[in-house]
Amino acid sequence: MIDLLLRLLARLLPPLARERYLEEWRADVAGAAEAGLRRRDVVLGALVLSATLDRALPAHSGEPLFLRPRRLARRGLGLLTAAAVVLIGYTLTAGGIVPENAPAGVVAALQLTGRLVVALALVAGVIGVVHLAGAARSAISA
Repeated sequence: MIDLLLRLLARLLPPLARERYLEEWRADVAGAAEAGLRRRDVVLGALVLSATLDRALPAHSGEPLFLRPRRLARRGLGLLTAAAVVLIGYTLTAGGIVPENAPAGVVAALQLTGRLVVALALVAGVIGVVHLAGAARSAISA
């Protein structure tokens, strides 16, 4: 079970870092008892590392630093475009298309769904702006 968790956490890492960290984590689990650690603590450490690893480093991503602004800008523009399409569609349909003579429960469910879609589109737009800001910041520092 522990090895399965470690393999799943390793799959979250960039391809160049997977084998290295998986091998280290397996060795840490094997020697955890000798060091007075619980195996669970090693898995928690692997979880923290996989969540906080700097994926933009060339050693982990295999991507030169000068390509990072372009990648972030593409992601940001894609997210902003998707958010714009959803929000324009929501506006043009006046909040969604509701069937005639629909029960009140159906109308309420459709309205709630519409609000959730708008909220997700707004979040995607904000994330897109963050990516564009990151692209600008990394282009300046590169």
